[in-house]
Amino acid sequence: MAVGKYSVVNPYESTPLPESHKITVRVTSPYGNSIHYQDQVESGNFAFTANEEGDYLSCLWAPYHKPAVTMAVEFEWRTGLAAKDWTNVAKKGQIEGMELELKKLEDTVKSIHDEMFYLREREEQMQDMNRSTNSRMAWLSFLSLAVCASVAGLQLWHLKTFFERKKLLSENLIQSPLFKFQYLFELFDPAFAPCWREEGMEANGSEIVFFDVETTVPSRSGERFALLEFGAILVCPRRLVEVGCYSTLIRPADLAAISSVSIRCNGIGPDVVSTAPTFHDVADRVFDVLNGRVWAGHNIIRFDCPRIREAFEEIGLAAPEPKGIIDTLPLLTQKFGRRAGDMKMASLATYFGLGQQKHRSLDDVRMNLEVLKCCAAVLFLEVSLPDVFSLDNLVPNGITSRTAAYWNASRSQQNLYSPSDEFNDQQINRHILNTSDQAGPSTPVSEDLSNMAVKMNIDLLQSDTQLAQITSDCDIISTSVPTENSHGYAGFLEVDQVLPNKIRAPTIQSSRKIVLLYRDCPLQLFCTGMMIHFGVNSRFIDYAGRPKLSIVVGAPENLCKVLDICDQVAQVASQNSDSNSEWRPVLKRLGHSNTFTIRLHIPTVANRDGAIYSTEMYHKDPSGNMQKLVFSRLDASELETIFVPGTTVDAYFNTDIYDFQQNAGIKLVARRLVVVSK
Repeated sequence: MAVGKYSVVNPYESTPLPESHKITVRVTSPYGNSIHYQDQVESGNFAFTANEEGDYLSCLWAPYHKPAVTMAVEFEWRTGLAAKDWTNVAKKGQIEGMELELKKLEDTVKSIHDEMFYLREREEQMQDMNRSTNSRMAWLSFLSLAVCASVAGLQLWHLKTFFERKKLLSENLIQSPLFKFQYLFELFDPAFAPCWREEGMEANGSEIVFFDVETTVPSRSGERFALLEFGAILVCPRRLVEVGCYSTLIRPADLAAISSVSIRCNGIGPDVVSTAPTFHDVADRVFDVLNGRVWAGHNIIRFDCPRIREAFEEIGLAAPEPKGIIDTLPLLTQKFGRRAGDMKMASLATYFGLGQQKHRSLDDVRMNLEVLKCCAAVLFLEVSLPDVFSLDNLVPNGITSRTAAYWNASRSQQNLYSPSDEFNDQQINRHILNTSDQAGPSTPVSEDLSNMAVKMNIDLLQSDTQLAQITSDCDIISTSVPTENSHGYAGFLEVDQVLPNKIRAPTIQSSRKIVLLYRDCPLQLFCTGMMIHFGVNSRFIDYAGRPKLSIVVGAPENLCKVLDICDQVAQVASQNSDSNSEWRPVLKRLGHSNTFTIRLHIPTVANRDGAIYSTEMYHKDPSGNMQKLVFSRLDASELETIFVPGTTVDAYFNTDIYDFQQNAGIKLVARRLVVVSK
């Protein structure tokens, strides 16, 4: 129940209400139904019983008048118990005061009762809504799980295709170099995984079979090879150890096919195989050894595999089929490089000091396994400690006097290799020089480690003649040491002095290392007024746990031209060296602007107390005075206060071409940085 009354207040008590003081009233239900309507009235009242749940609206408005008229309206709206006129009820019912109070209480109880039923209905509605929400959230959770599973599957598919495209993963995982490294990890820890220990050849088929065949040498056109010997060993794929072997001489159908040339190759003459079984007699045994296993050997794809298939074809039997093939000749040529020359088995054995090749099947396959282990060990060390075992960071003990003079002079002039005077000339052969590298700073190593590296022939400077040829015409080495106020730095060229046609990127044959040269000297540049865009980045660390520091600065237009030419020359040289790494440009565009940036690396070097910066750093005030910055320890936060974005820096840096983990490019290593105050 609701009642209401309204009236326009007369502003003039002694006179009647003006004609302009009239209003129009409308009362509507929550669904828009009109309950009460009066037009152009001075007062009125209404009463109704609410049949619809919600808010009831009362609208009052007056006609538009000129000039504007201001009026006041008295409005009273009562609902529930307040809507009843209890005075009239008492009069009509002729009841006493107590009965009147009881009547009020009864109506109050009814009102509370109705309110409770209303609340119960609302509670049921809320419960229905909660159940509906829970059901929807459950379906949403299942949908989210399905989406996550789909995204995970797409990521795995993308990574698989990416690694296959980068040639890090092939369709047959056994042919991947990463698979060899897994073997190597478990080789260092035999308890890492169990292996099969059968001494015979009846193993479970999961082994790798290294095999080799010795054949006759055809003396005339159209003559086929004839098998003289077959040898194979089974190798545990977890530990790369031999678990079984088999070898046999084979008598060819025609002993006259064994020529003198064939005897000189392998030492197998007619008298040696005259009493040996024919291939038909041992074919079943050879089939059991090879069929369903992973085949491995040196140059087996082009020679040994066709000979096996031809032999089975001649006797009318089906040839064995491999589960996979590991040909160490193309594999080591691609991953290990031509460090051993022509990469023949004899050359590799001599390179690693394994003795002479005997050209007998069983001896050759065992030598092949040892060569593979040595190559994998070298690659593992280079990947794990790239700055220690980098090809361009090791100095052989047999360094010539001319080469030593070059290192001594360049060290004193450019401060590239010695952070303090404590590293004297006698220590050059015992320490890794702090040249620019891809994975981190250099550290001193012991004589044993240096000698081990030299024994493994990991040396860019293996040939002193090559280094002397590079530096013979170089006139950048001076005996004067630059002072703090000097405007130049020995060996570093201003950008405008560089002639593009004098930049080249030859490959040092002994190490397959590409170097950037300018007029037959290492390319080193000097550029001033470069603004710092991003301060010191210390997110990455090297193998020793030290941060790999770098800053990003803006590159002037003349520097961009020089570095772009260097990029092109170095990329062509990288492609010509059969590298399949992705080339990363040295210049990076800043957002969508025409501004290009470069990253200057700040290397560190170990000393007796820990490590220090090998980059010289100075502070230059507006008057031109320079002060050298001295640091007692490595502290990236301290450098952040010096290399603040927005400040300018003069940089002396050298260029280094890296090819590491399928990425190649030019790395700019800062040798001297001068921070200019505003």
